Amino acid sequence: MHVDAKRYLCTKDSSYFAKLSSASVASLKVQGGEMNKEEIKSFEKNQFFNEILLVRELDEKAKDTNFKNLELEFFITKIESIFLS
Repeated sequence: MHVDAKRYLCTKDSSYFAKLSSASVASLKVQGGEMNKEEIKSFEKNQFFNEILLVRELDEKAKDTNFKNLELEFFITKIESIFLS
């Protein structure tokens, strides 16, 4: 879902695409490029849509050396909410 999140964000947010490295732009082409309308609708219907985007966002923040890591409790709560719902 990581690639789908990238494709979605590039389609929906031009500023996200502008932040991609040249290697990420190149891999985006191989990964299918921007999503079409049907792909967007399908992706947005995924029951874990928000969580998928959150993981992508956290992955992007991992490249930021000034980013403060989230506490373990944050992830435990998220995991519990997914498996207990």
